[in-house]
Amino acid sequence: MKERIQDFMTRQPWTVQADDSLTIAREMLDLRRIHQLPVLDAGEITGMISARDLRAAGQRMGVVAELMVPAATVAMDTELNDVLDLMSAERYDAVVVTDAGRVEGIFTTTDALRILTSLLRRPEGRVSVHDVDREVDDVRR
Repeated sequence: MKERIQDFMTRQPWTVQADDSLTIAREMLDLRRIHQLPVLDAGEITGMISARDLRAAGQRMGVVAELMVPAATVAMDTELNDVLDLMSAERYDAVVVTDAGRVEGIFTTTDALRILTSLLRRPEGRVSVHDVDREVDDVRR
């Protein structure tokens, strides 16, 4: 059975509107203790704004649409491995999970770390440094 992103995403993520102020986005990120917010316009995903983007902007005033970046999106039935590969290859901190154009969830690097931690806590999931070094040496040959 293949793992689907819908089983690991954070459902009903907090969002902001494209015309919300940057102050609202900062306050929401701080209040909710999160790092990314999907940006909506008329109910459709139009971008993503992150705590990192807002820190880089300093105390700049304006609206979210001026600072947001394009959002990476995946369908709810996308395989978890495919999402992890995409995030790794493109260096995404988060992807928005959609169904028929509606935002249904978000999957972040924090979610990925939770999965990794859970796997490493299982006896069969333990990987030793020795095993990793051996695999790296095999790849180099």
